[in-house]
Amino acid sequence: MTVAGRLQIDVCRGPEGSARIVSSRPHAITRLFTGRTSGEIARLVPTLFSVCRMAQAATATSVCETALGILPSAGTAQVRELLVLAETAREHLVRILMDWPRFLGCAPDRAVPRRVMMLDRKLRSALDRDGTAFAIAGKPHVDRDALTNTLGDLEMLLEAEVFAGPAAQWLDRASLDDLLAWSNGAATPAQRLLHRGLEEGWWASGSIEVDPLPEIDRVCLAGPLLAEDADAFTRLPTWNGRPRETTPLVRQAEHPLVQACRDGAGFGLGARLAARLVELAALPGRMAALAATLTTEEAASSSVGRTAGNGRAIVQTEAARGRLAHAIEIDRGIVTRYRILAPTEWNFHPSGSAARGLAKLACASTGDTRRLAELMITALDPCVGYELKVQ
Repeated sequence: MTVAGRLQIDVCRGPEGSARIVSSRPHAITRLFTGRTSGEIARLVPTLFSVCRMAQAATATSVCETALGILPSAGTAQVRELLVLAETAREHLVRILMDWPRFLGCAPDRAVPRRVMMLDRKLRSALDRDGTAFAIAGKPHVDRDALTNTLGDLEMLLEAEVFAGPAAQWLDRASLDDLLAWSNGAATPAQRLLHRGLEEGWWASGSIEVDPLPEIDRVCLAGPLLAEDADAFTRLPTWNGRPRETTPLVRQAEHPLVQACRDGAGFGLGARLAARLVELAALPGRMAALAATLTTEEAASSSVGRTAGNGRAIVQTEAARGRLAHAIEIDRGIVTRYRILAPTEWNFHPSGSAARGLAKLACASTGDTRRLAELMITALDPCVGYELKVQ
């Protein structure tokens, strides 16, 4: 069983261009969790969510542990973080290698995504050989040699298929001139798509001021997420009265290259593409640094601690598409309330970043509205399918 839903996106072109977004995501699905134990929740969540499964599993397990007063070992927490980062790398690679070629009028090289998926499986196996990372108080077994080798494979894949050179060196780029010079190489889909955006004039299309989702204290977030009417909040979330954005662009907005992509109106399509590349380029280094600090020879040898759990908890995780939040209430070992707030609800809010960016596109006098709208949606990357109508 999986949970999906769909977005209906209607774009109306003209001087008063507009975009309408309606979601059919089944937010009440978390009612299935009521009456279950925390162990059942930890096992159920990964089967319900096929997109960002690692992030969903990590968040579900952590929120259950927090509510129960279980403090996982440092090694276990690091392994879970590495699994989420590996998933983020995979999701970014799939967008870049499978989706971006479509906007160039090319078919993707099917062999490359297969390599991505194989690499993802190898990373998960190296980090969690016995499949216990997301069990309550789990103690995963890490194959350090396999992890080191697979992270090296990830770097080589990025060098060959995305950046046409070492990813760490690519991060040194800090201007549009740097980006244009790189894109002139035209050896990878990423180079070719960014070159087209810079040369064809759609780089700043859909440019808007971004209203980022701020860091929110768990106590503050508990109010709307665990209220009786929490479903209304998870369907149409706002913070301080405004829909917010939580995307790779928000996370990478301070990088010099992303700042260089900013124009007078804010951040457009090109900035969103560049931000995804910036985040992807940094992932191998982040993962290697985290792997080097695993606190014991095996995460499994670390001890599990206890805290004063009060049966109520909220955990937030930075997933591939943005910030994911789970909230739980447990009474005598049984779940009485559970809520999930996914990044798609923020980013594709009817008045949020996707709607505003698409409306901006719709105002432009170009025959490429559909293609650019699809690219904008791909850049914001909903975790569900969508139907786009342009008129």
